[in-house]
Amino acid sequence: MILRVVEDKKCFGCGACVVACPSNSLEMGIDEWGFLSPRLVGQCTQCELCEKVCPALYPSREDAKSYQVFAAFSLTPALRLWCSSGGVFTSLALEFMTQGGRVIGVAFGEDFRRVHHVMAEKIQDIFRFSGSKYIQSDPTSVLRSVQGLSEKFLFVGTPCQVAGVRRLIECGVLRGDFTLIDFFCHGVPSYVLWDSYLNLLQKRVGRILHIEQRFKITDWHRFQCRVFGSRGVYCRGFEEDPFGFLYLQNYLLRESCYTCPYRGYHSFADLRLGDFWGELFSHDRLGTSLVVAFTSRGRDCIIGSKDVFLQSMPRETVLTSQAVAIQKPADTEKVFALLRRQGDIGQLLKQCFLYKVWRGKLKKIALRMLRKPMFRMPYKVLKKLLRG
Repeated sequence: MILRVVEDKKCFGCGACVVACPSNSLEMGIDEWGFLSPRLVGQCTQCELCEKVCPALYPSREDAKSYQVFAAFSLTPALRLWCSSGGVFTSLALEFMTQGGRVIGVAFGEDFRRVHHVMAEKIQDIFRFSGSKYIQSDPTSVLRSVQGLSEKFLFVGTPCQVAGVRRLIECGVLRGDFTLIDFFCHGVPSYVLWDSYLNLLQKRVGRILHIEQRFKITDWHRFQCRVFGSRGVYCRGFEEDPFGFLYLQNYLLRESCYTCPYRGYHSFADLRLGDFWGELFSHDRLGTSLVVAFTSRGRDCIIGSKDVFLQSMPRETVLTSQAVAIQKPADTEKVFALLRRQGDIGQLLKQCFLYKVWRGKLKKIALRMLRKPMFRMPYKVLKKLLRG
């Protein structure tokens, strides 16, 4: 039964087993560590369909090496600025929906405590899917609702969620004509971290009205987290933000994320999207996307778009622009236990990360000063002297 995958900490929390269960004996819930996991709520019939659709048990794809790489961005500047990277997904989703297809994406709940996959009912709903949401969504409800439908769908999710949907299609659970999009995923953090972070924000700005985790109005490379509340606005660089700091340091991620088989160019999707980091677009301020087309369907989708600029790129840029592995911090269990016990992310940072936080702040101040004209010339002269 699929629960042995959960017990071995190999579960991705994708929900494929819950969607596939013919007796509805499984449901998704948040476990004691704050991660989405399947749990048994009915009588198991031992059909083993849950194991057949599990991407943790079927992690590879034979044709994963036949891919094409592009640099891309939306030709609509306002749309490009609104989105986290180059606005490619939003452009594709808008075109897909206007052509009669149905789009399934991720949106925050009303109180921002949870995120869910939902179906766009009108064009405006597409903009709910825009922007990064660094927490795992539950796709089971919407996927169950489309099980018997044969329409065209555009589905976006984490690589493991897309792998689960692909397995559902291959096993005949989903009948629709799906175009699958995933993204370069750093990992999914615990809801224990997310809830503690929201509690901190509510103390500062009151009831949360809107969250942007990738606010880039000043610069794509130095994006900020911006939160509107009933009593004010919170705005801080993502690396300095408590949630962003722990996330980028690889703390409090799902155990299976540290050994994820879907990094780099390994995917069950038709398209993979992400930021095109690196020197080539270091002067770009609006944002450029890295696009990997794994299938002919994916290539046709991106090349056929009328609102996306494309530039073909060498395949090795996938490995130089995006991280292909993350390291699990040695003290992550200690940090996790402390946060679960105290429930205070601010206190956690003071106890465990005070040195790292101030080192990062001082580094940013120094770099900001060196960009000013009065410091630039002495800095260049010093570099030449050091090289000589």
